[in-house]
Order: sequence, then structure tokens, then C-alpha cells
Amino acid sequence: MSNAPVGQRIADLAAAQWGMLTTAQARVHGVARANLAHRVRSGTLERTDHYGVYRLTSAQSGPLDDLRAAWLSTNPEELAPDRARSPRPDAVVASAAAGRVHGIGDVYASPYRIIVPARRQSTTGNIAYSWRPLDSHDIEVVDGLPVTTRERTIVDLLVDEGDVSIAADALRDALRGQYDLDEDRLAELLAPHADRLGQEVGDGVGALEQLMVTAEVDAASEATRALDRLLVSKVALPGIEAFLKTFATNLPALAGPLPVLSPATAAALTTGMDALLAPTREALKTMDTAALSGLLDNNRRLIEGIVGHPALDKQAQYIANLSAGLTQWAPPAPTIRITSPLLPDVSDEEAARARRTVERTGPGQYRLRKRAGRGAKATPPEATEDGARGEE
Repeated sequence: MSNAPVGQRIADLAAAQWGMLTTAQARVHGVARANLAHRVRSGTLERTDHYGVYRLTSAQSGPLDDLRAAWLSTNPEELAPDRARSPRPDAVVASAAAGRVHGIGDVYASPYRIIVPARRQSTTGNIAYSWRPLDSHDIEVVDGLPVTTRERTIVDLLVDEGDVSIAADALRDALRGQYDLDEDRLAELLAPHADRLGQEVGDGVGALEQLMVTAEVDAASEATRALDRLLVSKVALPGIEAFLKTFATNLPALAGPLPVLSPATAAALTTGMDALLAPTREALKTMDTAALSGLLDNNRRLIEGIVGHPALDKQAQYIANLSAGLTQWAPPAPTIRITSPLLPDVSDEEAARARRTVERTGPGQYRLRKRAGRGAKATPPEATEDGARGEE
């Protein structure tokens, strides 16, 4: 590659890395930073949001371009194919970012969580490094990008996001897609975090069952959806019309032995039966006998599988304890507290001064004492509230 023209070297580097390359990779292959800057000005290259990572403007863009550029920046000198082939990749996309790669879950991946084998500090806010144990069986390469498996991604979402519903959404997406989910491995990974799902630590099977209930992908939820699909089916049910006619014809014979029904009543029932059965007839026409038989058989097996499950016993015990507690509970008697405002703190001197300047003229009536000055004529007293003159 070193003998090829600069433009060809850039194109070869980018071809193996989703149309991207880094400044460090270009330098290793004899492409100076000035060459990259020149191609940015000419419009051949464009800078990404991650330092030192460039992208060919002619490359087809995709929703994972920013995540791929971020991953390239974690080890800018090594080529992506060499990093992905390593038995132990130096950086593995995880949690919400991995869910985005797999198409499971609905969490905005910011910053991108990337698992590395040793402690490392991010220099930007786009990447959050995690130093945590990661088994090689929990890593897979998706279109050249090392990511955690779907099973490990679901568990990481539970741990990192702290919300059971987020992990449940990812589980539901994984099971409804065309994926071969390893439920045994998922239960094993959930075991240390079973308490987040209301189970004892180490009970991975119970944690997985609870997560399936939250995701509505457990046996009971699947049976309900199967019944819903059957009820909206438009496949005709063979023989239903003949069956209803036979039933209506034989109704008098069936009702005749009953002492409470007279022949006239039986005849009336027969006459009205066709109209009464009309809605049922139309509904049954949309059902397929084979589908109905399969549904019933499937439900029978599902019910046999969940009857006697320890979770049902726990729920029954919980309800029994709650009922017993409610029968013994009585509301506490209300406490009535009467308070009165505190009287203002009045000193003896202030009280004496008030007595010298205020006089009582009647029940609930007071007035200021008015004293005439020396040589001055005394003014008449003020009227009280009832209009009478007070006495000096």
C-alpha cells in the first residue's frame, strides 16, 4: 500500500472500515495530516465528531456511523479488521449502544458505553469506558464491530439503566425477532442480579421468568396473543352451518323432556333459535378448526407448565397475608388538638401607662383620658358608642 498513490491508500484504508480512517492509520501508511486536510477542503473527506477520525464523503452513510467512528477512536492506530479478529478485542461496544447494533431495546445511547480490559479514562463526553469482567462467549462481531451478545446486552441494560422495563423491552425485541436467544446463558448472567427482579440472588431461572412476565413474553401472555390472533382470523370454519341447523332442528326433542318447558315454549325456542344463533354463526365462520384445535392443545400444554409453579404459591401466600392483615386493621382514632394563640407579653410598666391614659366607659367601651391644660377650658367628654356623654 505504501507505493500506491495517496488517494488510493486513503481509499484502501477506508474500504475496510465503513468508509472511515484515522489520522494515526494514515500516518502509518505514509499519508500526512496535510494530505487529509487538503482532501477535507476539496470535499473528498469530512471530519467526524470524534477527534482524528475522517470519513469519505462518497461512502454510503448509515445509522451506526457515529458509533463506529467512536469505536475507531478508542485505538486509532490499529485497523478495524485486525482488532475485530482478536480473541480478546481491546474495546467492545456494550449496553444501550450494543442494543442499537442488535436492534433491541429503546434507549438513547449517549454516551456510548464501551468495555475495555483495563481501567481507562475518556477524554470526551461521547464515550463511557467500563472496566468489568467479560467472557469471550459474550462477545460477537456484527459487521466488523465487536459488541456484546444479545444475552449480555439485556443484562447490561438492567444493570446500567437500573430500570427493569428497559431490559424487558430488549428481551421482548430479541424473542420476537428472528434470533436464537440462549435462555440458559441469559439466566446464568441474570443470577447475580436476581434481586433487582424480586428474586433471591443466584436464582437466575426465577429472574428470567420474572423478566419474561414483565416483557409479556411468558406462557400466559403468549397464549393470550394466540387467542387474539385466532379470533381475528378470517378462515372459514367448515361444517359450522350444518351443525347449527342440526342443533336448531333437534332442540324440541332436547327441550321436550324438561318439565318446565311446554311444547309451545319449545316450539317458540325453535322458531327463534335461528335468529339467536346468528351472531354466533357469523363469529364461528371466521375460525379455523385446525387453528382452534392447535390453540387448545397449545394452551393445555402451557397451562400444565405453569400450574403448580412456585411463583403462584408465593402470590397466593401474599394475598392471604394481605387479607389477614386487612381483617385485623382498624383506622386509628383521630387526634383533636385545640390550641389558643399566645397573649402578647406586656410589661407592668406598659400596663400602668395604659391605665393612666385609657378609661373604661361601659361594657366593652373605652376612651382616652383627656386632661385640660393649666388655664385652659376643659373640653366636653366624647360620646360613647350609644351616644351618651361619659363622665370625667
